[in-house]
Amino acid sequence: MGGGGGGFGRGTVGVLDAALGMEAGMVRGAAEDLKRTARGRKEVLATVEQAVATLEGGAAAADAKPEEQAARLKALLESLQGLKRKLEKVNSSEELYSNRTRARLDYLAELKPFKLSGAVAWNKRRLDRMLVDHVLRSGYIETAKVAAEDLDMLDLIDFDMFTNVQEIVRSLQARRLDVALKWCEKNRSKLRKQKSRFEFKVRKQGFLELVRGGKTAEALEFARVQLVPFLAGSDENVAEFQQATATLAFIGMESSPYQALFADSQWAGLVELFRKEVYKLHNFTSDSLLSMHLQAGLSALKNPTSFKKENANKDDPLSIKEFQELAADLPYTKHVHSKLVCHITGEIMDEDNPPMVLPNGYVYSLEGFKSIATKYPNGTRTVACPRTGELYDFKDLARAFIA
Repeated sequence: MGGGGGGFGRGTVGVLDAALGMEAGMVRGAAEDLKRTARGRKEVLATVEQAVATLEGGAAAADAKPEEQAARLKALLESLQGLKRKLEKVNSSEELYSNRTRARLDYLAELKPFKLSGAVAWNKRRLDRMLVDHVLRSGYIETAKVAAEDLDMLDLIDFDMFTNVQEIVRSLQARRLDVALKWCEKNRSKLRKQKSRFEFKVRKQGFLELVRGGKTAEALEFARVQLVPFLAGSDENVAEFQQATATLAFIGMESSPYQALFADSQWAGLVELFRKEVYKLHNFTSDSLLSMHLQAGLSALKNPTSFKKENANKDDPLSIKEFQELAADLPYTKHVHSKLVCHITGEIMDEDNPPMVLPNGYVYSLEGFKSIATKYPNGTRTVACPRTGELYDFKDLARAFIA
């Protein structure tokens, strides 16, 4: 379930497409890093060309004094040395992101030759990466690094991105907005393309903190300069702006209809929104792949009788308390809309007449088995399989759970 085996019934193509679709984000992210580095190289080379043009122009100025020429050449040399260091850094970054992109493409290529006979081995490396990714998203960066190094998958995980994410999350948890705003400024064009409202909400929180501190004049100026530019074309921003500015009328009062705007949950909401936006920006899924696979598996098993003690089965994950808690808010599987008919009685099998499995794999209803069971004086009962005639002890019947 955690390794993605729940989709085998759809066939090889379906499994492969689903796996590649979920994993494709990490390749796009690495490719974006490589593209950004290539733009950096282009900018450095353009600066070098300008420096060379300056040098040629200086050489043409034959009337310049020797000391002026020497000073110009010294400044140019220092500039070129700085550009050399930048170019070396670009080279190093290009090599890093090229190797990372290649490693991820090789990883996806490993998923390509899917065979049902090797499904467990096929899923093993995927599950390892999902576990590292989940640990990383939970904020345990050093633990994730140790695991990734041990599993030889450092190039498959974006540690630099998650380290930056964790820094911003911690700053927001500490009620600081400066780090988040720097991130917004750096990524503003991309955030606008995905119609993100994160920067507006961060700046709105800054306004509310001024109001909380009773700084009315500063809050008004802050709203005019830093919030008003975000109102054009966004009805949601306008509505939130109106609510936020209305708090100015209640400064110093014990109660306010807008008191919820000053609750701690506002900061927690910023953290969750930031995670959502940064994952979207880097082509990551909003939840970890491990969570998505686990939820899909539990939902496929969940039905209205799952949490009843009398229906507990050691082979059913939903008989375990921890899994029950994880599945509490998940939807039921769709099999409740299907009808299973007993071959013996012709009656529908449901929670009142559950399907039971013989050791040979055939399934009939509990009432059906009762109707054909032979009872002996010593209290034991046996049933003969209607299909094969094999005899089994009644206590060997097992409850079937249809996913």
